[in-house]
Amino acid sequence: MDKKGVISTVLSGIIFGIVPLFVSLVYALGFNAINVAFYRYLVAVPMLYIATKIKKYSIHIDKKDLVHLFVIATFGNSCTSILLNLSYTYVSIGTATTLHFMYPLFVCVLCYFVYKEKLKRSNIESLVIALIGVFMFVDTNASADILGIIIAIASGFSYAFYMVYLERSGLLYKYDLLVISFWLTLIASVILFIICLFTNNLTIIANFVVSLYLIGTALFGQIIAVLLLQVGIKRIGSTNASLFSLFEPLTSTVVGVIFLHDSLSIFKIIGSILIIISVYKLVFSQRKEKLNGN
Repeated sequence: MDKKGVISTVLSGIIFGIVPLFVSLVYALGFNAINVAFYRYLVAVPMLYIATKIKKYSIHIDKKDLVHLFVIATFGNSCTSILLNLSYTYVSIGTATTLHFMYPLFVCVLCYFVYKEKLKRSNIESLVIALIGVFMFVDTNASADILGIIIAIASGFSYAFYMVYLERSGLLYKYDLLVISFWLTLIASVILFIICLFTNNLTIIANFVVSLYLIGTALFGQIIAVLLLQVGIKRIGSTNASLFSLFEPLTSTVVGVIFLHDSLSIFKIIGSILIIISVYKLVFSQRKEKLNGN
C-alpha cells in the first residue's frame, strides 16, 4: 500500500481530531456553529489562492465542473461544517466526532441507493454493529444529548456525500488538489455568508484571540487536513482512507477529556469501540473482496 497515502491520511485524521478544540474555544467567546463555519472557510480562501499562485497552478475550471463543485460545496462542505460544529454545543467533541465517523457506513448506503451497488452481508452487519454503538450514547433523560447525536450522525451523512460525489465526479483526477480545495472553499464561504446574513449570524471579529483561533481552524482544519485527506483518497482510495482516518475520533476523544474535561462513561467507551469495530469490519471486508477479485 502507498506509504505516502497512509501517512497523509493518518496525519489528516489527527489534525481533524484536534480542530474541534479550537471550535469549542471560539464558542466560549460568543460565536456559534454557523459563523464559525463561515469564518473558517473565509480565512482559508486567500491562503489557498496564494498557494495556487506559488505553485503556478491555473485556477480555471470548466463550467460543467463548476456545477459539481457547487453541489459538493453546498451539500458536502457547508452542511458538514455547520452540522458538526452545531453538535459540539450538545454533546462532547469526542462523542460528536465518533458519531460523525459513521460516514464510511453511509458511503455504502449512498452507493446502494444512488449507484445501485450491491449491499453485501458484511455491509449490513457493520451497520447493525454501528447502530448498537450509537444507542450506547443515548441518554433518554437528556433531550439535548439525543438532538446532538442526531446532528452528529447527520454530519456524517453529509460528509459521506462529499466523499462519494468527489470521487465519482472525477475532479480529483482532472485538477490539482489545491485548485479543487480553493474552489470548494470559495463556494462554501459564499454560501455560508448568505446563510449568516439571512439568519442574522454575521458576527464581527473584534478579538485578537478569536482571530488566532479562527486562523488556526482554517489553516489546519480547512487546508492542511483537507489536502492531506485528498492525497490519501487519491493514492489509496476512499475505502482505505476511511480505515486510517480512525485516528480522528480517537484524537478528538483524548483531546476532549484532557483539555475540555469531557465526561467519558463506560457506555460511551463501549459505543465508541463498537462504531470503530463496525468501520474496521466494513473496510477489511471490502479490501478482502478487492484482493479476491484480483
